[in-house]
Amino acid sequence: MQHKMKVILSLAAALLTTAGLLAQAPANDAFNCATMIDFGVAPYCTSAIYTNENATPSTIATVDTVSCFNSAVAQRDVWFKFTCSDTLFDYRITIKAAGIDPIVNPEIAIYRGDCVLDGLGEIGCASAQVGEDSLFIDLFNLTPNEVYYIRVSDWSATAAPNSGGFTLCVEEIPPILTIGDGGSSLC
Repeated sequence: MQHKMKVILSLAAALLTTAGLLAQAPANDAFNCATMIDFGVAPYCTSAIYTNENATPSTIATVDTVSCFNSAVAQRDVWFKFTCSDTLFDYRITIKAAGIDPIVNPEIAIYRGDCVLDGLGEIGCASAQVGEDSLFIDLFNLTPNEVYYIRVSDWSATAAPNSGGFTLCVEEIPPILTIGDGGSSLC
């Protein structure tokens, strides 16, 4: 009997520990330059899957609103940063749902400035429509060698979060082909 109790208690402790590990927020959850995921000099794109599950709202300003986020604030935000190259100044930042539990209704905001409270200025923002699991934003004429900050969140029309896994790419804006460039057109 005593052996069975030890086994049951050990199993319960292991389950609680595992659940606690799974419920932890991502390392890049807080607005903290030391814990942001740094992509280095852009362009950057891999198949790495990131998440905002269990993330908490960050405060980056005394009055912290995001121009296009559905609730005007980030609900479950995680942070990334990249440096603009000295030869490429126009970028497309793309977020796509990925993984076992993918994000739905993603939101993304781009900032530049100093990584301190009240130090960042929003330069771009995009929010997915209901049920969408990907989006992109184009940024033009970025400053060479300057650091830019990416805030990823999700929104929900209900109390249930839509957080989850995603890929994130910072790439050159694809060229626009027209008929005169040898491309084709569909009517």
